[in-house]
Amino acid sequence: MRVVPGIERLAGEKAKLVRGRRVGMLVHPASVDRELRHAVDLVRELAGAKVVRLLAPEHGVTGGAQDMQVVRETTDPVTGLPVVSLYGETERSLVPDAAELA
Repeated sequence: MRVVPGIERLAGEKAKLVRGRRVGMLVHPASVDRELRHAVDLVRELAGAKVVRLLAPEHGVTGGAQDMQVVRETTDPVTGLPVVSLYGETERSLVPDAAELA
């Protein structure tokens, strides 16, 4: 039996779920497929899918923030996408507000 990472299924047989949609992605450095391609790149390559925002967990999108360090809203240096921190001064437990999801 072969395990297929969810991002590979989304970029393949389930691509219709994001085609024609604006997409926000909760990602970190380990958000990769079996060939180590990052999830953001995979979704951005799908025709009709538009990644518009990244959501950052505790250590940030790039994993550079130290334990318990406040991660501020920023712009991802690789993609140029806005990054909403889900682990900032409020420690929201992965709940972005309506404006951040608009």
